[in-house]
Amino acid sequence: MPLENSSIDSEKGEDNAASETGRKKYYRHNRVPLIIAACIFFAALLFFTGWKVFFDRSITGTWRVNMTSVDGSKTVDYDLTFNTDSTVSLHNGGVSYIGRYYFVDREGYGNVIAIYINQSGSPYIAADFGYEFGGNAIFGRVLKLTDYSGLFFTPDTASSDKELVNEKKSITASTEVDGVTYYIWDFKEADIENKRSEIPDKKNDEKLNGIWMFTDEDADYKYTISFGDDGTFEQNAYDTEIIGTYSADGKKCRLVIVDLTGNAVDNEVEYAVDGDKLKFGNNEFVRTDSKYAFKSDIK
Repeated sequence: MPLENSSIDSEKGEDNAASETGRKKYYRHNRVPLIIAACIFFAALLFFTGWKVFFDRSITGTWRVNMTSVDGSKTVDYDLTFNTDSTVSLHNGGVSYIGRYYFVDREGYGNVIAIYINQSGSPYIAADFGYEFGGNAIFGRVLKLTDYSGLFFTPDTASSDKELVNEKKSITASTEVDGVTYYIWDFKEADIENKRSEIPDKKNDEKLNGIWMFTDEDADYKYTISFGDDGTFEQNAYDTEIIGTYSADGKKCRLVIVDLTGNAVDNEVEYAVDGDKLKFGNNEFVRTDSKYAFKSDIK
């Protein structure tokens, strides 16, 4: 009996040895292809990473430019957010204007982007800008917009203090086309920072809390205003979104926002709540379940 067990163990050992030898041959045979595949993978990863860092020319994302008042006493940041669906938003303070953008060809002007942004259904920006990129993902990407429209400040009107303009590095260069000088602004990558004003006081009317819609069927116009119990409000309308703070005492509602120029704007409105109806100033609202943010097509 012991001899039979010994024979069986010997056979198992030979099988294990043969199996181990087979595995070694398999790994030796496939080692080179595996190494080559790994090298290709890491090379592709490095190439993609390097391209993203140094050669990424995607315009999507939020870009910020700093502007200085004429007397040099105040600076304002403007954010432009380009989305993949060809919509673009201009942000500052608690205000966002929403529009569309297109890439166009204009002979003699190089790469051009057309930007159309509305304010409550009316054009706010409708202009062409030259564009190019600078910087990289490590030290910061820059979107250089050449102001063919004159919408932004020139060096002479941006500030009376030329050193302050240079320090902000907003205007980096100029170009001349057909005898006209245009200025180039550096928009740097940023995060959206819409700002609410300080809550004017702590008065809150629970009957006012919620979302209310105003509709003007003759003008095909509607917007919503929503009041939170934390003293914040939002207004969503034709291509315009506004955030701010408020207080209400049952008769008067005080609204405060930070506008596009960075200034606080204060407005007081008389109101009355009757069930699901709201008389707010001269407008009549009805209670609704969702915020309304219609974004019109801009051709």
